Amino acid sequence: MSTMQRIPAHAEETKTFTPAALLNEKAPPKFVLKAVSRREREAMQYAMAEEGLVQFNDERMREVAIEEFCRLWKCDPQDEKIERIRTYWQALDEYVDQARANRLEIEEATAAGDDPPPPLGDFSHPDEKEIDGLMERLDEASPTVRKMRVSNVRFQRELSRFAVAHAVTDWTGLPTPPQFEAGLLSLESVVALSEELAEQFGKEKGGIAFLELSMEAIRRIYLDKDAEKNSSSPAPSQPTPQATKEPGSAETNGSSPASASSDATPDA
Repeated sequence: MSTMQRIPAHAEETKTFTPAALLNEKAPPKFVLKAVSRREREAMQYAMAEEGLVQFNDERMREVAIEEFCRLWKCDPQDEKIERIRTYWQALDEYVDQARANRLEIEEATAAGDDPPPPLGDFSHPDEKEIDGLMERLDEASPTVRKMRVSNVRFQRELSRFAVAHAVTDWTGLPTPPQFEAGLLSLESVVALSEELAEQFGKEKGGIAFLELSMEAIRRIYLDKDAEKNSSSPAPSQPTPQATKEPGSAETNGSSPASASSDATPDA
């Protein structure tokens, strides 16, 4: 297989990974993840498309949110309230970029055995409460926005499962062994794995462990930042901790735009 067909995420072909949430357990499970080929990555994308999974990026979500807001509340896109929403989104974007950079610095320092920088604090903005309220009201009022948000939530949930199925090749430390289908970890086995982690380590810790595993799988599939420059298929947005302010955003956990169909523009 040529290097054009396969660009490993790291120099090694496989990587052994233990979720950070389980590192303090007496005998934490260990997962083996492979470097996924470009062809395998594309096959996963096709499989997700066949399942009807669609992801709307932040730009499209926000564009539709403004259109729906102005349609429902009969305001102009250049209205002062709309400009406040755009300013808020810009601040959120800047925070997300900082959170990404901070996370990478922590990972790199930890890997090098150095003291990591302190984690970034929670997102905060003076208009946060008011604009979150507007977005909730828009979500309730607009079926279009709701459908897009739900589509993103479903895409992110299934992306985690598909990524684990395509990147994980084995594990130890759990009672149930992996089950394969056509050379890949079956989706049924992935669901069983998430349930087993919750049962063995508790719902909260097990859920965090599965999330960490799925994010590591996504990194293996869509490459680390240095290798991704050479890829024509950028990674879909990954959840950013604490940045849950953008309605339906795939980059966040999405508390979507929303609500009441009033002719008067709601106060911000």
